[in-house]
Amino acid sequence: MGAVGLALAGVFVASSVLAEDPLLAALLCAVAFFFADIQLAAWWATVGDIGGRHLGAVFGFGNMIGLAGGLVSQVSLGIFVDVMKSLGYSGRAQWDPAFYLFGGLLLLGAVCWLFIDAERPLIVDDATSA
Repeated sequence: MGAVGLALAGVFVASSVLAEDPLLAALLCAVAFFFADIQLAAWWATVGDIGGRHLGAVFGFGNMIGLAGGLVSQVSLGIFVDVMKSLGYSGRAQWDPAFYLFGGLLLLGAVCWLFIDAERPLIVDDATSA
């Protein structure tokens, strides 16, 4: 569910650039965010499975990383658009490459899901491993 949700989100975000109609582009982005959010159930379940008795720390760390990524993405988008403008691009040519980049990052997240083993705890306690 995690890999499929992020993969579909990446495809829809990247494909929104191809839409000439602004309403269709907004609809494609909305569908992308739906799929990005639908995979959160898998994230919560996975963190619950791997966290064990350290569940609170694992959830806290995961949320901290997510918030840091949200901050970096907002700041870097502004910098990216400013750089594109300084290179002479304007309008959609200034913004569209960012949608490809964000779509690619979502696809990268989908690939990362393939390496998660929810049955393996993150921290193995000595008391439970004996």
